[in-house]
Amino acid sequence: MSYKLGEVIISRETIAKRVKALADEIAQNAEKDKPLVIVGILTGAAFFLTDLVRELPEDLDVRVDFMSVASYGDSTKTSGVVRIFHDLKTNIEGKNVIVVEDIIDSGLTLSHLLGLLQGRHPNSLKVCSASILAKIQRMSSAVATMPTRALGMSTGHRGAIATR
Repeated sequence: MSYKLGEVIISRETIAKRVKALADEIAQNAEKDKPLVIVGILTGAAFFLTDLVRELPEDLDVRVDFMSVASYGDSTKTSGVVRIFHDLKTNIEGKNVIVVEDIIDSGLTLSHLLGLLQGRHPNSLKVCSASILAKIQRMSSAVATMPTRALGMSTGHRGAIATR
């Protein structure tokens, strides 16, 4: 099966500006005396996380770790079952944690993941997502009602992929 790329929805320049603004917001809200653990959700968030971390100030103590979780399997529709393929190597107890996700669709996977991570007793747990793909009403209540959520951009209901 071959895929054809469609129109550009958001320009590289617009994305770069928004990533810088997100990094500035994270740095402004970070506790300078505590390390910040940034958890990237593989594989989609890898490039977004890389760009985001590069924009953070050098004097900010940042640790990066990754998880691989999925509720989609080989489909584009959620199965409702969340599986963890790769877990954190970092102990997040008492630490400030930001989960970096590429796209939040229904929020099922992220909601399950946040519950799991909350059980590891971080000092704080926040989410930074490159984009919201679906309407807020469709998202699970645990994600839609999070008090702190950094959002890159919304693509509405349009599927999107990032290219460099």
